[in-house]
Amino acid sequence: MSDAVKGEGRLLNLSLGGGAIESPVAVSRGDYLKLQIQLPDQATPLEIDLAPVRWVEGKTFGVEFITMQPSAKHTLNRCVAELDKLFHEQASPHQ
Repeated sequence: MSDAVKGEGRLLNLSLGGGAIESPVAVSRGDYLKLQIQLPDQATPLEIDLAPVRWVEGKTFGVEFITMQPSAKHTLNRCVAELDKLFHEQASPHQ
């Protein structure tokens, strides 16, 4: 018998090491999650096999990405690089 709970949330930030999620689903620090993150440019969700909850603040919590398949790691690296590029382009004054 599994005590798994399914839920949805909104990703507030994303990095190579983890992210922050807002969700109505209650989690506790130390819970272990399996995540499916739908990225805008991907047909299939990014799957994180093991992501422990590191902090909880109201309906927002932070997770650390511990285990994922190599293809998911590649997708995450590409996505974070693209987001970083967009951020720096928006932050730089245009001449």
